Amino acid sequence: MNGMVETQMEIVSEGYCHVALRDLEVRADPEGDAPHFEGWACRHDTIDAYGTEFAPGAWSRGGLDGEPYALCWMHDPTEPVGVFRAEDQSEGLRIRGWWDQTRAGRDARAKGLSGSAPELSVGFRQAIFDDDKPNRIVAVKLVEVSQITARMAAVPGSEITSARSVAATGRRHVAASRLRLRSLNLSAR
Repeated sequence: MNGMVETQMEIVSEGYCHVALRDLEVRADPEGDAPHFEGWACRHDTIDAYGTEFAPGAWSRGGLDGEPYALCWMHDPTEPVGVFRAEDQSEGLRIRGWWDQTRAGRDARAKGLSGSAPELSVGFRQAIFDDDKPNRIVAVKLVEVSQITARMAAVPGSEITSARSVAATGRRHVAASRLRLRSLNLSAR
C-alpha cells in the first residue's frame, strides 16, 4: 500500500468496531438550535398546593417578555441548569429551553429524562390578586422556572412534556462510549 497511513475511528463501548474516516459522513444536528425540552411551567385555572390559581394572561400582564430566563435547580439561584423562553398561552405558561452544557445541566437533563426530576415550578414576585376571588392571581412577574423532583410541583400538570436526547430516541448507550482516533500503518500488513 505504498506506506499509506489510514486514520480510523474506534468506538469503544461494550464492543468496538473500526470505521475508516472516508466512510463517515459528518452532518450538523438536523434540529439545529431546536429546544432540548418543552413543558408547562404553570397551568392556568388550576388550584395549586397553596390554594391559589393563576388566571390566563397573568404572566403577560406581569411583564413577560421574549428574553431568556434562567432554569434553576430546585429554586436555587446559585444553581442554574439552563435557559428558556416563555409564552403565556390560554392553558398556562409554556416554556421551551436548553439545558446548559455543564455537569449540572447534563445532570438535570438526565434526571428529567429518567423521571426522577420531570416537574417544573415557577419562581415569581409582584403578584396581583383578583378583588372578587382573593385566591386568583391576575398579574404576576416571572423570575425563573425550576426543574424539580417528581411529585413536588405545587401546580398539578407543571412538567416537562418533551425532551430531546439520543438516549430517549434509541436507548443507545452512546454517552457511555468513548471516541478516539488512531493511525494505522497499512504498509506493515
